[in-house]
Amino acid sequence: MPHEIAPEEAIIADHELLYRSVQLRNENFHRERDGMLRISSQAFADRSKEPSLYRHRLCAAPPQSNPPRLNSADAVAGLQASAIRGSGPLEHANTHYAIDVRSEPEDHPAHAVVFALPQFPNNSSFKRLKEALARIVQPDWPVPPDEGFVQNLPTR
Repeated sequence: MPHEIAPEEAIIADHELLYRSVQLRNENFHRERDGMLRISSQAFADRSKEPSLYRHRLCAAPPQSNPPRLNSADAVAGLQASAIRGSGPLEHANTHYAIDVRSEPEDHPAHAVVFALPQFPNNSSFKRLKEALARIVQPDWPVPPDEGFVQNLPTR
């Protein structure tokens, strides 16, 4: 059932905090030699090449609620809207892609997606966005991954 939000809620301000639910899979994380936990670009994989996020201010009880935490075992990463927009333009194969984030409340009022203009034609161009998003994740996890999971991650 589609959700509607007020027109003024549709605009995502630069200062807004957005969340990404991250499944506890080895391919979504890595540990640096110094022990620092990092999110991997694979955590932003998306078939439509538009990774889903959830807006903090429109979630019921963030970051623990569903959404943004889609599974009770998931970690939750935080990203600032201005950092998402600032990650572009990205260049691949002589094409420049502007990066932005927009509200898409069809499934939930807090739902948003990161997108590119023009749209990414293939996975190799989309890979640049996933890498950029992994770099701008805020270092303090709103919901950190389970410590036991982190201890078992290989070190890079």
